[in-house]
Amino acid sequence: MTVRYRIQELAWGQFADPETSARVIGEAFRASGVILLRDCPSQRATPPAVLHQTMTDLFGLPEEKLLSYQVSDLKNEGGYIVSGAWRSLMLPEVWHLVSESKAATTPSRSANVWPSELPHLRSILVPYYEQLAEAAGAVLSAVARYYGLPGDYFVGMRPGGDDVLRMCHYENVPGATPSGFAKHRDLSLITLFPRATDPGLEFEVQPGLWEAVQVPDDGLMVGVMGALDWLTDGEMPALQHSVRSLTESGVDKRYSASFFVNPRPDAQFVPLKDSSRGAMGSGTTFETWFQHYVRKAQQDGTYDD
Repeated sequence: MTVRYRIQELAWGQFADPETSARVIGEAFRASGVILLRDCPSQRATPPAVLHQTMTDLFGLPEEKLLSYQVSDLKNEGGYIVSGAWRSLMLPEVWHLVSESKAATTPSRSANVWPSELPHLRSILVPYYEQLAEAAGAVLSAVARYYGLPGDYFVGMRPGGDDVLRMCHYENVPGATPSGFAKHRDLSLITLFPRATDPGLEFEVQPGLWEAVQVPDDGLMVGVMGALDWLTDGEMPALQHSVRSLTESGVDKRYSASFFVNPRPDAQFVPLKDSSRGAMGSGTTFETWFQHYVRKAQQDGTYDD
């Protein structure tokens, strides 16, 4: 069921008041796992129309050219990821962008690859990645203050080099499995959602209550994800979300982006408050936690405890 639900908003200028921004973000995350940031510098510097045209150009490259840029390490390499079926839907084809500071994991390949056919690509996407990382830092600083911690608490855990910008191209192919993304929760700390070209994104803002979302041009939706849910002992619940199949949305093609905000793999994963879960105690690293839930999803089809 889709209902109308007012997602809490925070204007970017309100970050100038640390107490207010911490309270508004903390309360929104506890109530629904999501907040809408407005008047974001990232969206002024790189308007959605610019990002959408960039994705159109990128996924418009010939298939054989895209395949030549395919990644072998989804977490640590930028490049092309082919479409595939998952939970009765055909996932979009994807391009990942990682930090330019990340060391290459494959010999003779840099962390990111830049198609020579699109010389403007790097000058648009690298600054945008950095702008989104800055927005993520502001949100996490507010979360830390909400729990009475120093505003730079997450800086050591998440220096920013492990964040991933994912760009998606959904397309309906006649006679093929419908293109979309089944309901799921990410394993990042938070995920940022700028405006997509077309509707389709949905959030479960209350148990069983789904909200169709269209992000404004100046906005970023920010959702709590699995890592922050675990760190807060479920007090800030991970946001379940999906992308309706294009058949349901009534469009033939859709471009969207999301920004996954991740701790560094060896970051010590210590709950921000006393934990009732107790499955993984102090000394756990993010990578250990991450792999535990990846295996759980593969075995059970869910990340839930």
